[in-house]
Amino acid sequence: MIEKRNWLTVMLLSIVTCGIYGIIFFCKYADDVNKVCEGDGKTTKGYIVALLLGIITCGIYQFVWLYGIGGRLEEAGKRYDVKCQSPIVYLLICFVPIYSFYYLCENMNQFADKVNA
Repeated sequence: MIEKRNWLTVMLLSIVTCGIYGIIFFCKYADDVNKVCEGDGKTTKGYIVALLLGIITCGIYQFVWLYGIGGRLEEAGKRYDVKCQSPIVYLLICFVPIYSFYYLCENMNQFADKVNA
C-alpha cells in the first residue's frame, strides 16, 4: 500500500527536524517508487545509498538518482494512466524545494489512488 502524503507537512517536518524527516521521506519515497514501477526491470536504490554516493560525488549522484526516479514514474504513468511530471522536475529539488516537494507528493498521491484501488 502506498501512503498519501501532504507536501506542506513533509516540508515543514523536514525544516523542524533539521532535515531528518526529509531523509525518512526519501527512503519511503524510493520504496514507493519501486512498488509503483514493479515489473519494469529496474530498481531504485535506497536513499541512504544515494545520499552517501552523493557525498562522494559532490552531489552529482543525487541528480542522477532523482532523474532516474522521474523517468521511472513517467513510464509507470503511462501504464496507470497518470499524468506525471517530467524527470526534469525531480531535479528541481536541489534548487526550488517548495515546488519540487509539491510535485513529488502530488505525483505519488495520484499513483497511490490507482495502485491502492
